Amino acid sequence: EATERWLKKLPHIEGRPLVTPSFPAAFASCPLAFWASNALGLSKDGEALEEWPRSGEGTLLHAVLENFFRPRLGRLWPGLESYEDCRAELLAILDRESEKHARENPLGRLPLWNLRRGRLDDFLSRWLKREMNMARNVRPLKVEWSFGSTDQDTAGPYEFHFPDGRSIFFKGRVDRIDETET
Repeated sequence: EATERWLKKLPHIEGRPLVTPSFPAAFASCPLAFWASNALGLSKDGEALEEWPRSGEGTLLHAVLENFFRPRLGRLWPGLESYEDCRAELLAILDRESEKHARENPLGRLPLWNLRRGRLDDFLSRWLKREMNMARNVRPLKVEWSFGSTDQDTAGPYEFHFPDGRSIFFKGRVDRIDETET
């Protein structure tokens, strides 16, 4: 009964809830934490932040990659670009976005932030090397492409059908959409 009341508070399409793909994943990870946070609205606000939240790291990485790929939209990737030039550009974007993120978001204890921030250089360098080795004849068309939540989105929500005939609608973002040459 409480679940039904709570579900009715969510946005709906055609009488069915509109949720993000992380919605069922968060529930599956820990139903009690999901319920406390999403249904009851409880949070850890006001508590000392020991560690930079993973969501903050994800937000930062999304911003870095969006800024890296935006000027490459519609162009062949990686084309003739060198790994070293791309790496230098990517890490410069990371520096810029890290400073911006640090001004706008809690980072937790500074030594932990510095440790995690240093690991991002390595992570992005490894990602770039793998990306440049794998992404032949690809044209990035969209970055951070939204669907299903606003009138400005280029696509409506995705409807997922359960085996029992019920369905649910999803809204969200796609990190990157590429076109490949065949």
